[in-house]
Amino acid sequence: MTLGDYIAKYRADHDNMSLRSFSKLTGLSVTYISNIEKGINNDGNQLFPTIATYRRIAESTGVTLTELLSSVDDSVTINSPLSDREHQLLDNFRAAPEIIRKAAFDMLASAAQDAKKNLPADTTSAAG
Repeated sequence: MTLGDYIAKYRADHDNMSLRSFSKLTGLSVTYISNIEKGINNDGNQLFPTIATYRRIAESTGVTLTELLSSVDDSVTINSPLSDREHQLLDNFRAAPEIIRKAAFDMLASAAQDAKKNLPADTTSAAG
């Protein structure tokens, strides 16, 4: 299942929700939602949504980001510059059983929260 398939299924399962209604639910434009469902951008090239888009769709549809990423196909490409090590970690995450994925996600979320608490007051973003 692709992210576009997920959206189309969600809309169908919710009284054939319109693109406009799904757009309002997620805060994403109608055109962008339509493009995601088709898997192409405005230029007709393959569309690669950002992790922020995945997160927004997950939150809006009542699932965790982990659940959404687990439900879309393994060929999902996130539009962000990941290192080879990060790609390997993502591949390992996808291959792990759900209980391991949840534990890993929870551990990373907790570590990120701890890191934010320890940032100097004038720092607006974490180095990465």
